[in-house]
Amino acid sequence: PVGKLDTAALPAPVLAAVGEFVEPATDVERTVAQVFAQVLGVERVGATDSFFDLGGNSLSATRLVARVSEALGVALTIRDVFEEPTVRGLAARGSESEGALLPPVTAVHPRPERVPLSFAQLRMWLINQLDPTSPVYNIPLVADLVGEVDTAALRQAMVDVVVRHEVLRTTFPAEDGVPYQLIADADDVAARLDWKAAEPEELAAAVMTGFDVATQWPLRVRLVQIEAPGEGRQASYRIAIITHHIAADGESLVPLFGDLLTAYAARRAGEEQQLPELEVQFADFALWQHRELGAPDDPDSIVGQQLAYWTRQLAGLPDVLELPTDRLRPRVATHRG
Repeated sequence: PVGKLDTAALPAPVLAAVGEFVEPATDVERTVAQVFAQVLGVERVGATDSFFDLGGNSLSATRLVARVSEALGVALTIRDVFEEPTVRGLAARGSESEGALLPPVTAVHPRPERVPLSFAQLRMWLINQLDPTSPVYNIPLVADLVGEVDTAALRQAMVDVVVRHEVLRTTFPAEDGVPYQLIADADDVAARLDWKAAEPEELAAAVMTGFDVATQWPLRVRLVQIEAPGEGRQASYRIAIITHHIAADGESLVPLFGDLLTAYAARRAGEEQQLPELEVQFADFALWQHRELGAPDDPDSIVGQQLAYWTRQLAGLPDVLELPTDRLRPRVATHRG
């Protein structure tokens, strides 16, 4: 009735190769096909199969580019995937590429006294400091837990996760207007973790309350008992793990919850946490990024060249596109979308 596709009425899609299966013919093609299969979660991929016909999208294409580049030792881009989405086409691009991969991210020892923010974190920090009360960049993970929950073991498991991931126990203060990463000591996590046994009506407030990332860790956890155990029914709980985008993104939620379940299983069994130490932390990535990409004000650096390119491409565009709209632009953004 509104002129849009009734997606609920569509059958479930069947994602499969179209046409005859063509065996990859070279080592490079076999390597690329293997990466296709890993990223897409399929058993086999032919040389003429298209990444997007098999269910790939722009997000999974970024993972594909990173893994193929690493496997072949070349620097491919997202554009290469869109222009050559088949195994054979992308393998040819990889064989022809003259670009060299940047060095891998490695742990930095010792770190400098002031660890800078990554470029993406710097953007998040600036937006956050304009209005620390805004929940626009909160990322909530809410899950229902059915059955008896050992809440003490669950809290200890969350401590284990925060100990493992430095970025979850990091604040971003500024000195002379320049923010830096201040990572709390692992021994402080148990005392400082923002964990609360809450009432159901408090969950919305926890999700919709902003973080001041200059002073607060970008994480809070709320646990609610929805139903007590009784005759014929199990207990049920709801856990809300809220992170700020300066420390996490949508892709972070699955490994975050996986780490929590792994640690909880160990703690409930009375064992020490089973989470191995990470080889690199996000602070190491930020240091790598500044070292390898350079400074925006250096015209010879990688990021300086990228900035110059987009400055040329966007030159002369208006600050605001005055398009006809049904609603007037408010003086202050509401972020209701």
